[in-house]
Amino acid sequence: MACGLLAALVTLALYWPVRENDFVWDDWAIVDRFADGLAAMSWQEALLRPPAEYAVLFRPLLMLTFLLQLWAGQTGPESFHIVNLLIHAGNVLLLTLVAWRLLDEPSLPPTQRLVLASLCGLIYGIHPALTEPVIFISARADVVMTCMLCLAALGDQSLQEGSRQRALAVGAGFLAALLSKETAVGFLAALPFLHLARLRPQAPLGLHPLRTLWASHYRVYAALLGALALYFAARFAVLGPAFGLTDMDSPARYIGSFGQHALVVVASLAQHIGNALWPFQNIAPGRQLPLPIDAMEVLPTAAASAAVIVVALLAAWKGGAGRVPALLFLAFVAALIPVANIVPIPAVTDPREIGVASRYLTFPLVFACLAVPFLVRSADTALAKRVRYGRAFLGLILAVWLLGSAANVRVIIPLWKNDAVMNTWAIRQDGPSSWRYANLGAYYVRQWELPKARDAYLRAIELHPDYHFAWYALGAIETSLGNYESAIRAHRRALETNPDDYMNRIRLAVLERSRNRSQTAVELLEEALRRPRDPHFDPQYEGRIRLHLGLAYLDSGRSQEAETQFSAAHALVRDPGDRAAVEQALQAVRARNKK
Repeated sequence: MACGLLAALVTLALYWPVRENDFVWDDWAIVDRFADGLAAMSWQEALLRPPAEYAVLFRPLLMLTFLLQLWAGQTGPESFHIVNLLIHAGNVLLLTLVAWRLLDEPSLPPTQRLVLASLCGLIYGIHPALTEPVIFISARADVVMTCMLCLAALGDQSLQEGSRQRALAVGAGFLAALLSKETAVGFLAALPFLHLARLRPQAPLGLHPLRTLWASHYRVYAALLGALALYFAARFAVLGPAFGLTDMDSPARYIGSFGQHALVVVASLAQHIGNALWPFQNIAPGRQLPLPIDAMEVLPTAAASAAVIVVALLAAWKGGAGRVPALLFLAFVAALIPVANIVPIPAVTDPREIGVASRYLTFPLVFACLAVPFLVRSADTALAKRVRYGRAFLGLILAVWLLGSAANVRVIIPLWKNDAVMNTWAIRQDGPSSWRYANLGAYYVRQWELPKARDAYLRAIELHPDYHFAWYALGAIETSLGNYESAIRAHRRALETNPDDYMNRIRLAVLERSRNRSQTAVELLEEALRRPRDPHFDPQYEGRIRLHLGLAYLDSGRSQEAETQFSAAHALVRDPGDRAAVEQALQAVRARNKK
């Protein structure tokens, strides 16, 4: 415990400057839209059907961490950064304790056991690939999920084998992880490898170790499957038969052939394995792979990753000193399955890209780090026989790795300072990207540097002509600059790319009314009411549409129809601002109709 706390404190000290960083990227949704929407929502709605970017997700435990801070009045970035960092430091402590349990061997002196367990936690804590989930507040799902799964793994290692208490503890931790992020399902694939590593069979693997594995852990596996069933039942109850997946723009249609899909999976795995084994290239945030995948471009990384996996498979099969680290590395690969784009992961904005962000390594890397103490022991034994100062040489290699990791983390922290710095670095590192230019445009809007914002959004549109949000934002900017006809053209283009965006329709209707084209506004909003609705369409949105439709009717002299729309809107809206606007419009139109 003391050594785990020490590793956690070193991690805290290394990351402490992150407190000075601003919100970046999707973080602004927490304060700009999520926090603002809470006033009109019950706590149950906020947890299960949150507003803004989180609306298509079912992550109530993650939402609770945000809600507790927002309800406490914390809306600045420092407190959110500190919570992310504390959870990550907690994960370092938990991983150290898991490693301590896994290293429980009579032949291992207690001092070495302490050093190796601490080394495992420290390597994880300052691994440069994990800068994204620690620094990026919106990636908190990954660190919370990892915390719950580390607790599950610790319960699995600590409680009596075969007991109901152990099965319940592991199942509860797994369910909590699923309620933080759905990719926790990788724990199901990884845990059997951890169990095999704990058996430490020396002979080549066969049916006997597998039978032993099942006999010892069948209650745990049953609890995991039960937790998975409970999760799907809860998700079905909240999001319906489609489980919320209809709200996501899948890149599957851009992948095409089976061969291209295989390349996508290979490239994704190779990217993750490469980032885990060699993380010193200042990994850019939210990394994506453009479609289609070029086989020649991914061949070197894929070949190297495949070679490492083959070596691990052979070592796991043959037995001996290399079996345990090999099994733990295979557990790392198994935990990557949910993020290997077997089911394509939607990119940030462009469905022609797939997600391979380094934050996806947050949990799988636990197993790779658990393999390190066993690799160090094997290397120490081999070097002691062949090299005069083998142990000193090994210590030097580890020290250089740790110092290099620490230096890399300190270099990356200021690169996340704000959206301008982060996106400029990311574009320079990975090349032009539509969503990064859009993110840069949003930053300039917040700084009220509208010409720069317009240029950034135009660059995003140049790269991705059907980028709905960029067109919408460009329309808002042109409106603020007084270029109303340009704004109307931008909002019209946004409407073509997404006819179901109610806010875009409302903005366009307001602009058309300002140009004395109220009938056009009426047609836009009437069409919005006629369009098919998602089962989870918020009535609040319909209330806003009816409010603006009533205003358009009023402009057209149709006051009776306007009163009908205002009355309908009054029954639907919950937001205090919207409600006040509806009541004011209703009073005015009733006074007019009486006359």
